[in-house]
Amino acid sequence: MARKQWMNLALFGLAGSLCLAAQNYNNGSNGTKPNNGSKQTAPSQQQPKPQTQMPDCSQLTPDEQEFSTQLSPAQKKMFCTKFDTTMRSNAMEMSGQMGDNGVLITNDQAVEQVAKDNNMAMPMAPPRKGGSCPSK
Repeated sequence: MARKQWMNLALFGLAGSLCLAAQNYNNGSNGTKPNNGSKQTAPSQQQPKPQTQMPDCSQLTPDEQEFSTQLSPAQKKMFCTKFDTTMRSNAMEMSGQMGDNGVLITNDQAVEQVAKDNNMAMPMAPPRKGGSCPSK
């Protein structure tokens, strides 16, 4: 048992070290200066990153548009651009109903379930700002 705990601690420590190293590398603070002759710009002078374009839901009915305003970006993209009328209707009906686990189904969960029921893959969500390492 003690060996297993030791292995878990060692793996956790290794993962934390790798995560910290990746964050330092991505932030340019790995202790070395770039030697490629390019100038580094201060963070305030860097060009802003392009924002993820939200899908156009203007072609939907007013009820569908209202429903879409309550969705996360990935679910909104699926609902507005990939679903047909029947699928949107199914998602809207499913939302707010009691799920198998006894908890109300959210709008996002309803869209995900309709996508799954129709063998559609949900689009990838944009990466979180700050990377995927756990915070201290």
